[in-house]
Amino acid sequence: MTFRANKEFISAVLDIFIESVDPIKQIPGIFSGFVLQPVSQIARVKRHKNGGNPFGIKEEDGSLVIFSIFPQWENAEDDAVVQATFTSFMDRSKALAKEMDVFHPWLYQNYANISQDVFGSFGEKNRERLRDIQGKYDPERMFAKLQPGYHKL
Repeated sequence: MTFRANKEFISAVLDIFIESVDPIKQIPGIFSGFVLQPVSQIARVKRHKNGGNPFGIKEEDGSLVIFSIFPQWENAEDDAVVQATFTSFMDRSKALAKEMDVFHPWLYQNYANISQDVFGSFGEKNRERLRDIQGKYDPERMFAKLQPGYHKL
């Protein structure tokens, strides 16, 4: 998830995180990284001579931060409860970001869940532009076919 830098939001999300993981702390091997990563100036707003920023990020979006979690645990029988816990946590965090007007729709592809629409988060105009580029340079979609899994345009 991406949000506009805001101390109150970060503090509130940390509270939600602690509240969310407390009920599952007895699960063997449970651990989760809680990562806040500023989005670089280059990724955010630099205009490139070949068509601009494909991410749909604008100068007026201000300072953005990527917020990620990386849970891990030992036993497959705990999958459902751990996944439900962290899905709920991220849903609550996203709702709070929207409520506080700090939410930004852009998703960083390397951290996105396979169920998330990464290219949709760039905006429809940018998605279409990327499809046009793909059609020009890879009309047979060979790169997509050779890359198993992952996010596809």
